[in-house]
Amino acid sequence: MSDLLNNYTRLSRLQFVLSTIGDIFSKTVKFAAIVKQYVYHEPPTEAEKPNDDVAIFSAETRTLRFLHSEMFISEKDRFREFHDYTVMCGQPMATVLLSPQDVCRICHKQLSLDPNPHPIVIYSLNKGTYLGCRLTKFCRKCKLHQHYGYSTQGNEKSYAQDVLDLHFMLSSEDTAFDIELLKDCSNLLVIGATPFSTYASSYNRRFGYNKTERNEQNGTTVKRMKR
Repeated sequence: MSDLLNNYTRLSRLQFVLSTIGDIFSKTVKFAAIVKQYVYHEPPTEAEKPNDDVAIFSAETRTLRFLHSEMFISEKDRFREFHDYTVMCGQPMATVLLSPQDVCRICHKQLSLDPNPHPIVIYSLNKGTYLGCRLTKFCRKCKLHQHYGYSTQGNEKSYAQDVLDLHFMLSSEDTAFDIELLKDCSNLLVIGATPFSTYASSYNRRFGYNKTERNEQNGTTVKRMKR
């Protein structure tokens, strides 16, 4: 097992597989042979015939998962765990929005970083709604504040040219939207002619944010309103 534990590349590959599909592959020789090739970074070939190396690899994988189960939590569960932990610490930081811009767009001098984070609500396509924070950079000389995706100077607000290439869009000082969520929403609004209220209800239902979903989960029948 030392050749797995002492090799971080192999361990990270095995961790990915276990977090993605579990250890079902260790119960099937054909699957185990392919995963072993992947973990050991061997050239992709047709599955090996049953042999001692594959059997040992499967046994080591099951043992490793049993002894170190914390290492193989799914990405979704790990994200939620980290999110809840940072919230309890009083500083949500599951996502930190910070502009990649390092110099002032006016005087081209280095921007300073405001060390005080501001909590925000983030709407994500795949993770639902959660808490994160944003950080601001600033230029004392030009009195410019560089936010994630845009900058402000007095009453003037200028969006970055690559704002739509970022992962999120700040819609206000307190909220941000996942760009993929906005794309998904716009596709359904334009192509599917879906009312925004319907999309919002679908989003809330998907992540269990409305009363109807909670009541249905509790076995309570709720009379639906007519549209």
